[in-house]
Amino acid sequence: MERGRRNKIIIAAAAVVLILVVWAFASRGDDVETETVQAGDITRTVEDVGYVRARGESVLYATQAATVARIDFEVGQEVKAGEVVAVLENLELKAQVTDIESNLIQAEASSRSTAYRLQMAELALNNARDNLERVKVLYESGAVSLTDYEKVLLEAESARAAVEEQEAQLEAVSARIQGLKETRSHLASRENELVLKSSVDGVILSLPVKVGQVVTPGTPVAVVGGGTGLEVKADILGEDLTHIAVGQKVLVTVPGVDQGHLVGEVSQIYPQAEEKHSALGIVQRRVPVIITLEETGSLKPGYEVDVAIQTLTRKGVLLVPREMVRTTPEGTQTVKLVDRGKIKEVPVKTGITDGTYIEITEGLTAGAEVAY
Repeated sequence: MERGRRNKIIIAAAAVVLILVVWAFASRGDDVETETVQAGDITRTVEDVGYVRARGESVLYATQAATVARIDFEVGQEVKAGEVVAVLENLELKAQVTDIESNLIQAEASSRSTAYRLQMAELALNNARDNLERVKVLYESGAVSLTDYEKVLLEAESARAAVEEQEAQLEAVSARIQGLKETRSHLASRENELVLKSSVDGVILSLPVKVGQVVTPGTPVAVVGGGTGLEVKADILGEDLTHIAVGQKVLVTVPGVDQGHLVGEVSQIYPQAEEKHSALGIVQRRVPVIITLEETGSLKPGYEVDVAIQTLTRKGVLLVPREMVRTTPEGTQTVKLVDRGKIKEVPVKTGITDGTYIEITEGLTAGAEVAY
């Protein structure tokens, strides 16, 4: 009897525990965090990292693999626009230029000899034609035989063929000369790239390389400050550039410094993207964007800053926290709508996001309650 009573007590206790567990889960089901759909303003931004530099700063980059042969200035010295700051040397390019020059000299010599042979062939053709005319008259009068006439005719044909052959050779060598000259012109342009000149009047701010150092394309060789004040240069991913335009407002903050943000404006977008390596070593196509600042605060050249370029603002639109919007495997966007105490998934259409909130363009109304 005692054992039976203990079993009943254990069963009763287990039932109580089960009821408590069910109640706990039921209570958790009722305790759902929700938000109310409200109208507000939202701004889409493109965020990245930028670096503070002197306004009007000009960076002289290496455009090819080379060795620093000469640096004509020191940090702090004034430089005029057009002055040579540094000279690079590309031995491979130098060898290519020497080879092209040698081939061009040979081709031009061949052209002159071919032109002379063509001149001689044309003279021989004229003589052969004159002789053919005389023999033709004699043949028609019966003074020479058909064999003699055909022999002279063959000589004229051979002379014409010789002219055509020399013309073809001259055309070929002329085309080769043209190709060599174009290559030489291209190499000359690359040689000019080895002479780095300042594009502005200013002061040498830094010389990141030394004489004898090997540089690769994109390596900064010298930095020239050409104006007063500060600006920010940010390298923006090419895919984000479609939203950015000159004149857009920019918020600039210094990581780790609690001084609020500075206000700037996009003043320049470079016309060409540059290849940059990410922290993970991934090659990315980025476009430099210059941001002018209304005030510089405590910023100094070289500071790393966070930039948020405001690309689009919409006012009085419906907003919900971004994490409330889910995307189904089929690509449909949905939210959890609380309707009469029950939660149901409803499809929505969205607009822009600022990273925290997202615009709802269809599917919800102001005042609706949505769940996480």
